[in-house]
Amino acid sequence: LEYSLSFSAKGYGTFLKISALPIGISSLSIPLGVLIGRLHGTKQTALQISEAQATNRTNLYLAHYEHFRDHFGEIQQYVIYFTNKSRVYLDIKTLYRSLYPENNINNGVMHSDNKVLLHACKIVCRFDTFIRSNIKDLNQGTAERISIINGMIFMEDELKEQLPLLGFEVDENFKRPPLQVENIQRVANALKKVVLKSVSFDQGLESEKLSEYREKLLDALEDIASLGNINHQDKERLNDLWGATEGTLI
Repeated sequence: LEYSLSFSAKGYGTFLKISALPIGISSLSIPLGVLIGRLHGTKQTALQISEAQATNRTNLYLAHYEHFRDHFGEIQQYVIYFTNKSRVYLDIKTLYRSLYPENNINNGVMHSDNKVLLHACKIVCRFDTFIRSNIKDLNQGTAERISIINGMIFMEDELKEQLPLLGFEVDENFKRPPLQVENIQRVANALKKVVLKSVSFDQGLESEKLSEYREKLLDALEDIASLGNINHQDKERLNDLWGATEGTLI
């Protein structure tokens, strides 16, 4: 169709008729521009919030670990010195990972896990049971070599598995210490320190089961500690009994 320029009412009406679509489209440009800007701003805000949350999780994790490390204080107090001059020492980072297996810079601070503390309590209680059983057999003259060896192997396996989970590592000059009263007392006391210190740091590690085992642990520790008060001859008899089996502590 051909149109000619006309400034009449009819010409204006024709202009509106043929330009309705382009005028309508052009009128949407402003609100569409505003909408796109809002959508972009919302996306940017969501990204900033996500980055801020990630940073907060990282900072929370680092602060939590630092507080955990500071709570345990001087690591030297957790070193186990054995009678053969060997030692195992506590690595705080390993213990932290055992108690908080899901914690990291991406997750932040998650739920705690007290399984290793339960096992530590059980080990001390088994020490106590093993020692009392051996003392009883000595006094009654019923000590059996195979029974003692089996008990020592069982405890050795428990310690091999659990001490690393509790953060204890050996030094480079480590030699397997003999199973002796003094060595058992030192291991038991070190485990007690770790258990009690961990629970005092985070009440979330507490549970009815752990509370029950902790009471048993403290009772067992009293029994094990009292071995230091038995007469020298009986202590030597006990050490000789274990030494005769060529058993080792860890």
